[in-house]
Amino acid sequence: MVVIIPADEVHAESSWWKGIVALTVGGMVGFASAALCFGAFVPAAPTAAIVCPSVGGFMGTFVASLLKAALDGESLGDYEPWVVAFAEALVAGLGAGAWQKWLQPCAKANMHTVLQKAGEAVSDAGAAVAKWAGAGITKGAAAVAGFLEGASAIIWEKMLAAARKAGFEVIAASDLRVMPLGDSITYGVGSPTKSSYRSALWDRLDGQTKSLDFVGSAQSGQLPDIDHEGHPGWRIDEIADVAGCNLPHYRPNVVTLHIGTNDMNQNLR
Repeated sequence: MVVIIPADEVHAESSWWKGIVALTVGGMVGFASAALCFGAFVPAAPTAAIVCPSVGGFMGTFVASLLKAALDGESLGDYEPWVVAFAEALVAGLGAGAWQKWLQPCAKANMHTVLQKAGEAVSDAGAAVAKWAGAGITKGAAAVAGFLEGASAIIWEKMLAAARKAGFEVIAASDLRVMPLGDSITYGVGSPTKSSYRSALWDRLDGQTKSLDFVGSAQSGQLPDIDHEGHPGWRIDEIADVAGCNLPHYRPNVVTLHIGTNDMNQNLR
C-alpha cells in the first residue's frame, strides 16, 4: 500500500523543540541564579529561602521568554519581546500569592505614575550630560523616556496575559463608560469607515472589562458602539462648551481627548 500526501498538506511543526530549548536554557539560568542568590545569603538562610526562588524564577523565565522569541524569528531590537519577557518573569518570580495580594493591585494603581517619573528621570539625566556626551545620548535618553512614559498600558496588558497563562486569578476589570471627545479626527473624518481611532480602541478594550459603553451625542463609524462626542471643525472653546453639558449628562468614567487641530488651522492662541 502506498500513501501519498499532497505537498501542500505537509506541515513541519518545529515550534515544540523551540519551546523545549527555551525552557531548558531558562531552567538552567534560573537554577544558577537561585544558587548564586543562596550563596550570597548564606548568613541569612531564612531570607534566602524567600528571596532566592523568586530570583531564580524571574531570571529563568526572562531568559526563556527572550530565547523563545528569538527562535520564533522575532526581532529583539523591538521592544515588545522585552516587555513580554519582563511581564512573564515578574509574574513567575513572585508567584500566585504575591501576584494576587501585592503585585496586581499595586501595579494597577501605581504603574503609570512610576513609569512616568522614571521617564522624566531618564530625560533629565540625558539633558544633564548633553554637553559632554553628545546629541546621540540625549536622543537615546529621550527615546527611552518616551517609551517609559507610554508603556504602562502595554506592560499592564502583558502582565495580565502572563498571569492568565500561569493560571493566576486576575481581578475583574471595572465597567467602562468611555466618551471619545474631540473634533473631526474623533468623528472619523479622513477615516475610510468614519471610525477613527475609536474602532481600534474598542478592539483593545473589548473583553477586558465587565462592560464597555461608548457614550456621546454623536454617532458615526463602523464599530459595535458608534456613540461619541466628536464634532468636525469645532475649536477648543466650542468643544469645552458642549463638554460642559454632555459630561454631566452621559457621566463617562473615561474621556479620551483629541482637540486643538482647528485652533492651529485658524492660527488661534
